[in-house]
Amino acid sequence: MKEYLSIGEVSKLKGVSIKSLRYYDQLNILKPAYINEQSGYRYYTLDQMVVLDVIIMCVDLGIPLKNFSNYADEQGRLRLDKILEDGQQIAMLKARKIQSALSRMERLSGSIRDYQAYKHNKGIYQRQIGKRNMLTAPWHGNPEDNKLFMKNVSELYLLSLELGLTSLYQQGLIYFYRQDAVEKYVFVEIMEESGDLRVISLPAREYSCTLLPSSQIEETAEIFGYDRAELAGSYVIDVDLYDANVEGDTYPVELQLALPFSG
Repeated sequence: MKEYLSIGEVSKLKGVSIKSLRYYDQLNILKPAYINEQSGYRYYTLDQMVVLDVIIMCVDLGIPLKNFSNYADEQGRLRLDKILEDGQQIAMLKARKIQSALSRMERLSGSIRDYQAYKHNKGIYQRQIGKRNMLTAPWHGNPEDNKLFMKNVSELYLLSLELGLTSLYQQGLIYFYRQDAVEKYVFVEIMEESGDLRVISLPAREYSCTLLPSSQIEETAEIFGYDRAELAGSYVIDVDLYDANVEGDTYPVELQLALPFSG
């Protein structure tokens, strides 16, 4: 029996329970190569370990084992090439999702570090902020209308999924001051650049900033000490920040003013 592995040996070798191996037998996806009629012991060949590896991979990827019949040929033999082809596609999709999650967590951690570094600042301070991409929608509401704001933000998150864009954890309002008008947008930050006209890319630059307990973007001129006319060509961003400890359902706000706006 040296050419065979017992079910116990296979269980230890591959880290699969004996119960699972019996279940694979019931599903007809990995039947023992030999069963001792007297003892009932089940044995497998080394060649079958490749099939078991594929089964384990499919379990890890979430491919239902009951679907394995879809991968059998007319003689009932498993088509490993088809399983691997589908497995690769599922694995790549999961890898993209994991990379997206890592990017979002990294950006959120950066936001927390930023807030901890500036949370004790009083008044106006200067800081450098890197390039940002923002998926936007026109804003026509009151900045203090949290219900309307969250409705708009939720719609933008859904839109980012439709466009295949990776949304991050930064959200807020952005006002562009023109000579005779103010263009107002609600935004969620995204990782990628895009040719979609609803995506605004802001260059890395220095901003004049101040921390506020709630949105006061409508009072930007007064807060930073400018006349309204002096803001023409500028833009201001009102963005939620996150601290290491979450308390309640409100977040501090940073008002970021860029003078002048070039774009």
